[in-house]
Amino acid sequence: PQVSFEKVVVVVVFLGSKTSEVFELPAAKATKRMAGAVGRLIGRARPCPLPLWRSSHVRLSAKVPTRNKDVLPTKDKPPTLILHGLLGSASNWRSLMARTDLFQDGQYVAAIDLRNHGASGRSDSMKWEHMCADVLEFSRELGVDSAHLIGHSMGGKVAMMLALMYPERVSSLVIVDIAPAAYGSTDMHRAILDAMHELDLGEIDSVHMARQWLVDLVPDTMTREFVLTNLVSNHGGDTALKWKVNLDALRASLTSGDLTSFEPPEGGIYDGPCLFVRGSESKYIREEHAEPIAELFPNSVTKTIEGAGHWIHHQKPEQFVRVLRDWYGQNT
Repeated sequence: PQVSFEKVVVVVVFLGSKTSEVFELPAAKATKRMAGAVGRLIGRARPCPLPLWRSSHVRLSAKVPTRNKDVLPTKDKPPTLILHGLLGSASNWRSLMARTDLFQDGQYVAAIDLRNHGASGRSDSMKWEHMCADVLEFSRELGVDSAHLIGHSMGGKVAMMLALMYPERVSSLVIVDIAPAAYGSTDMHRAILDAMHELDLGEIDSVHMARQWLVDLVPDTMTREFVLTNLVSNHGGDTALKWKVNLDALRASLTSGDLTSFEPPEGGIYDGPCLFVRGSESKYIREEHAEPIAELFPNSVTKTIEGAGHWIHHQKPEQFVRVLRDWYGQNT
């Protein structure tokens, strides 16, 4: 069947800004003029693979310090948003947010539960651009144009990707023990997620029982206790306890490579203030990562905290706070 139009309306919106242009053209002239107009607009735009976030985001939950529960961010005082790692949650960052020697009264700070974690929304996707969309929408709902980001591990990759896609939306960047790189081995993470999946919640009525059951499957005590922070009461459910993460989505994303990959957007560079913090006993930021860090984040510095592993903020909290406080004092 043939369809005819009297006129054609084209709306071009630049994501991450308030810019849009509308073209209303007679159908007879639409093809040629549309091609020229859209071509000129695309020529002015920088490459950006992020989809329309309002159609792809899930709603995020967050925690804020009690002393600042009535504080609202402003455009002059951007918020600080903290993004946790795989199997983490906003609760893991309560002690850091409470540090008055790092975050002053009147400063809006929030630790976010990323998608499929904690109290935030669920989705089959764990793609970096989709998680960036969640954070962008959270920031938009706060009514601010940009935010200071602190990201650990998986949350660090989300923060880096967001900064590379939308540098104007990031006031400063702190990346904790992760590099802008793909990580090949997933055996440890797979083993942990499989152990969680195999735990028969129908037979477990306490965290203590779960701890005993996981001893052989997750032998490292610190890792096991970290995993158990995700086991919570299942009020009104069929079992006494439940996992507060979407295990199916996390396991599928690990298999697909979504959680281990990292492909920077073409031409993406974040030249704002950036700090990488690594643990001396961790293997996540290695010597070969220095070059991509310098290329993608040319205004970055890297600090090493001696004696710390991957969970720097828990293992060496005083040293971690000192490094952040000194860096913020010079860069924000």
